[in-house]
Amino acid sequence: MSAALARVRALLATEIERDALLDAVFVLGLSLLGLVGFQTTFGGAAYLIVGGVAVVLGIVMSELSQRLGQPVLIDVALTALVFFLLGGVLAAPESAIGGVLPTPGTIAALAGAGTQGWKELLTTALPVGDSADLLTIPYMIGLVAGMAGYSLARRTRRVALPLVAPASILVLSILFGTEAPAALLLQGSLFAAVVLAWLTLRAHRSQPPNLTGTRRRRRVVRAVGVVAVAALLSPIVGPHLPLSGGERIVLSRYVAPPFDASEQASPLGTFRTYTPGSPHSLADTTLFTVRGVQPGTLVAIATMDEYDGLAWGFGGEGGSTQGGAGDVFRHYGSTIAAAVPGRTEKVTVEVEGLDSVWVPDAGEVTGVQFSGPGATSLNAAFNYDPVTATTADPVIASRGDSYQITVVVPPTPTTAQLSAAGAGSDQLAVTVPTPLQTAATRWAAGATGAWAKVMKLAQTLKTQGSYSNGTEDPPLAEAGNSAGRLDEFVEGDPSVKNQLVGDDEQFAATLAVMSNAVGVPARVVLGAQVGSKGVVTGRDVQAWVQVSLSGLGWVTVERSLFTPTRAAAQPLPQAQPTQLPQAVVPPPNVAALPPPAEPLQSNATGRSGGAPHSHQGTGIPAVLADLLIYGGSPLVLIVVACSAILGLKSRRRRRRRRAGSPSSRIAGAWNELLDFARDLGHAVPAGSTRREQAQLISASEVGRLAGDADAAVFGPGDPTPEHVDGYWSAMDAARQALAAGRGRWGRIRAALSLRSLRSDLSATLRAEP
Repeated sequence: MSAALARVRALLATEIERDALLDAVFVLGLSLLGLVGFQTTFGGAAYLIVGGVAVVLGIVMSELSQRLGQPVLIDVALTALVFFLLGGVLAAPESAIGGVLPTPGTIAALAGAGTQGWKELLTTALPVGDSADLLTIPYMIGLVAGMAGYSLARRTRRVALPLVAPASILVLSILFGTEAPAALLLQGSLFAAVVLAWLTLRAHRSQPPNLTGTRRRRRVVRAVGVVAVAALLSPIVGPHLPLSGGERIVLSRYVAPPFDASEQASPLGTFRTYTPGSPHSLADTTLFTVRGVQPGTLVAIATMDEYDGLAWGFGGEGGSTQGGAGDVFRHYGSTIAAAVPGRTEKVTVEVEGLDSVWVPDAGEVTGVQFSGPGATSLNAAFNYDPVTATTADPVIASRGDSYQITVVVPPTPTTAQLSAAGAGSDQLAVTVPTPLQTAATRWAAGATGAWAKVMKLAQTLKTQGSYSNGTEDPPLAEAGNSAGRLDEFVEGDPSVKNQLVGDDEQFAATLAVMSNAVGVPARVVLGAQVGSKGVVTGRDVQAWVQVSLSGLGWVTVERSLFTPTRAAAQPLPQAQPTQLPQAVVPPPNVAALPPPAEPLQSNATGRSGGAPHSHQGTGIPAVLADLLIYGGSPLVLIVVACSAILGLKSRRRRRRRRAGSPSSRIAGAWNELLDFARDLGHAVPAGSTRREQAQLISASEVGRLAGDADAAVFGPGDPTPEHVDGYWSAMDAARQALAAGRGRWGRIRAALSLRSLRSDLSATLRAEP
């Protein structure tokens, strides 16, 4: 053990060569220039720090492996080990103990982000920040680039081959970035200049050593001059070169978002679920509780900006039929760029009875963070559409889940601003039925200005309307907001005092359609008014309208401006016809049906409500259990690697022991002895004779075995099975003699050495045609 430690200390104390140091500096510099391109993908500087540290670690692992005389396979193994051991510190601190020690959760998070994170980058709105362990990607890129670039630079004489690693980072930063480059000068001119400088130095090393010092310096000066001129001219000449004016190829352009809101049922169509008297009413159910806002604040559940004649809903990714941008719900990172100016507020929402993919918010969302039993799944599935400021989560938050949402609340416009503003330029896909177009033109006649037209439409709806949620007997109003239902709504019911009969669904849908008919873009919002103590029940749910005004953005038209009070609609009195007495038919004897069972709620996250896992009752001390859990994962990787090496060697021995002819089995025994000698550190070339190989091993017993093997292979006849068994026994005794003076650690090192396996691989490759 002490000898091994002394050797390690001696290796670490060895000064690094000048050429090796230059290669390390160029690998680090080019890798950092490549990583700069991920600025538009991640934002901030955390990704660059993580990636830069990872590059250094990759270089160090490769240098250590080369000093120990190990093959490239050891570089890869060391890099993989460092990836998991230090990943908790650099990329996934939330699952690590103290943000440092990796746990099984850390290993799983690193493995998941390393394999699936690339897809998440393409479906997450940029910049993604440091959410969902996505820093694993620059961490992994830096490790691989540092190890591969430096290893190729030191292990090969090919001048340009080491450039593959940093150039790959540059390509990845473009493919997973945005169409606008992050740093064109750094990743263009400077990257090219550094590449030329490194190529020049590497080419200079390969020059014959008989050049004089003056000639060498002259060549270096000329090369540096070429690099400087190329760097200065590239910004000028580059744009005029062929293929330089094309669009950047970014993969996100070809990937569809994972959540399509146009496939969801219209949120407005669920309004009657929250009204009293409807079947399975949620009127008295607490849906959620809001902290951080005043009672009376409007909280939006979903904002709908497309009407196809069937229902108010959401446009698809392709945009509206009238040239709009469309509703694109994407997964966002920890922060979202604010689309409008205003004051920032932090609101906490505790979910109780709201069973919906739509997530309530109170303004333009700039960040969401879930907590509770389903936090991990909810954060991973969170989607947001900045066009409508609507938040969705397909996982569906359930009782016990909560989230903190950061919103920007725009200032409330004054009456003068509303009166002076014209219609906004937003283009929505809204189909206006002919009866509503005719009625809107008639109702808004005489009004000047966008806001004035909307207010005149709203006043007509309120003064000529009656509120009904269809719970009367017989019901006066049906649910729905299709074109047929709105036509029926506008035509009116002559049997009712105020003939426009409906509830929030019909009044909001009609006002939004009519506003678009008179040239003012409008959309419908399903939301709620926060009650006392922040509690929101089904009774608090309502629908209102937002209109787009030039210079003011989307302005809320509260429901009180266009919807009558929720008092029951009043039918007109009618003369009662004379009724002839009729026989009373007794009702059939029907047994009372039991009340319906509570519906089972599917758990989209697959989590259980049981108590957290405990070590109690297992019979294992808590300290030992924690040690097995948190320290076992790295040990498993080491055990798997060691087991694989020992398994390959055991398989090779069995194959040689069971070779076809007796002479082949004796030759296999000799090869087994040679491989063991190589693993112990003896330099035994494969092309020499057995007697020459025996002299290199320097053991008398080995020399006798070499002669016996030659006699068995080249002599007349085949050895007997007893002769073969005796030769293998003698070979095993020679192995023990060779390892006798090595000590325990020396024998372990020989058993795990890859030298003989590498020799086998080289022989196999040479044998292939």
